[in-house]
Amino acid sequence: MPDSPSLRTSRRRVLAVSTSLGALALGTTACDLVAPDPEPAEVDPSASGTSPSAAPDPDEDADEQLVARVADEVSRTLAVVEAAGRGRPQVRRSLRDLGRTHRAHLAELSDSPTRARRVRVGGDEGAAVRRVRSAEQQLQRRLARAAVDARSGPLAALLASMGAAIAQQLASGALA
Repeated sequence: MPDSPSLRTSRRRVLAVSTSLGALALGTTACDLVAPDPEPAEVDPSASGTSPSAAPDPDEDADEQLVARVADEVSRTLAVVEAAGRGRPQVRRSLRDLGRTHRAHLAELSDSPTRARRVRVGGDEGAAVRRVRSAEQQLQRRLARAAVDARSGPLAALLASMGAAIAQQLASGALA
């Protein structure tokens, strides 16, 4: 079935926004991609009692914390998706791809992803779908922000692509 003009427009917008987010994420981390950090100053290990290689990397620590927060947010959104489908077979079928997307994202973020505690999504099918849509839109915004906050270029690109995947799911009518 050919796409309607409004759907094509929506997909173009999603692609444009995704491209902009990717460019923004890469632009904010361009220093990582363009020039290596200058050589660290020589440090006398006996003066401080520690070696220069033992010092923690603040960028790495910040990105690790960011990944943990994002994984938690993806887990919470997945819990909403799963709860919305409980007892609603038609909704569960329509959300199957979103659930797969979130599980794939969690696998990328962590070797042992934690599961969010079980949530309850009340109401009829329409209310359940609205709750999922709201959670997905919120996650998409958080992923875009996290991509900008990431200190490493590859992490920024991963987070931006995760946000784009959510946008694509929403634009394709997964929650119609």
